[in-house]
Amino acid sequence: MPGIPQDEIPDLNCCLLYQQMQLMNCCISRKKRRAIAAESLESLIRESACDADGVPSSTERIISGSFPSARISTGDLVVRLGASRQTDNLTMLETGEPIYAPVTQV
Repeated sequence: MPGIPQDEIPDLNCCLLYQQMQLMNCCISRKKRRAIAAESLESLIRESACDADGVPSSTERIISGSFPSARISTGDLVVRLGASRQTDNLTMLETGEPIYAPVTQV
């Protein structure tokens, strides 16, 4: 919405209607950022899945890439979104994959 800051939290000193418009604007901007991040993640996966000649590489190369991934119970690889760091000595019961701590706000 024009005239309303996009990435700021709602100002509680304003009227309720203006706060709700600020909240909607904040949600829309976060949704746009998430879509951009998902698109860049997909392009990263496509780039890491192929070597310099454009030939698809093995899944082991994808696992050792710069983004954390996990193997689910069906054996498929999924990218861990929102993972901050690997926790100490914790693994998933079903797959034995290491558990990652989530990214949290300060």
